[in-house]
Amino acid sequence: MKNFKLPLQWTLFKVSAILLLNIRESSTVGLFSTAQEFCYSDPSCDPNSKFWPGVCQTGTRQSPINLFVSLRQQPLYRNLPRQNMRSDFFSMQNSGETVSVMFTMPAPGLFPGYGLSKTMYNFSNAHFHWGKEDRDGSEHRIEGQAFSMELHLVHFNSKFTSVQEAVASGESNALAVVGIFLQAGDSYWPNKALAPIVNNLKKVRNYTADFVRIDESLNLAAIIPQVDELLYSYQGSLTTPACSEQVSWFVFQSPVMISKSQVQAFRRVNDEMGNPILENNRPVQKVNNRRIDVVVVNGY
Repeated sequence: MKNFKLPLQWTLFKVSAILLLNIRESSTVGLFSTAQEFCYSDPSCDPNSKFWPGVCQTGTRQSPINLFVSLRQQPLYRNLPRQNMRSDFFSMQNSGETVSVMFTMPAPGLFPGYGLSKTMYNFSNAHFHWGKEDRDGSEHRIEGQAFSMELHLVHFNSKFTSVQEAVASGESNALAVVGIFLQAGDSYWPNKALAPIVNNLKKVRNYTADFVRIDESLNLAAIIPQVDELLYSYQGSLTTPACSEQVSWFVFQSPVMISKSQVQAFRRVNDEMGNPILENNRPVQKVNNRRIDVVVVNGY
């Protein structure tokens, strides 16, 4: 493992993992395609305000959470094939709260479906969370440790046609989100796999409800941790209003290394009012005795 170790009582697991993406439509973070009134730091609209209503305040399976390993826990062993997730062009959107990425053409494959879950999911979008400082930008934490950013790959149950329809169904397995930590450091070079997104942030620097086509290739598989890896799996919620508790989470343990300049580029993206988005990470929520599985994934 890189930069994070399980307790000494655990044996080092040899693992690798992959996602199979099937892009559908322009669904952005949560359910929204336009800027919303909720925010993260202003007391008038932050996570403790009326703009985070209902289950956001009263739910018992909210996300993100602090992830940890129970020494009494038995790991789950699963197999996942490794498949390329590349497109010759892609689309980007500034929703006012985050930057979202989509492939224009559908990609083959479904996730999880190969042992992680009995439910099949289609890919919807990728989006990012970050903070004011490099040491505290991720939404999830691992035993209290935060990272510079967190990339979310959002999927919806394949029996539905969109994220919105899946959530409207009320089903507990409507969504699956894969979380990938991104860690910036003084000695880290810019991450080449992330470069097509970072280099084009200027095209979506200001809020727009529309997606902007980027005529460059993007390979999401290259952003996913390529070393031996563990996944944390638990039942949770969307991390933006309406905080629907219908998400199966799969969070990679080890962070992907990126440069400080790449994180700073996201902080220059503006919200609907023209102000830089300096933080868009929801605080950790109570675990409430939820089960957190450690998934050992063998790739092939």
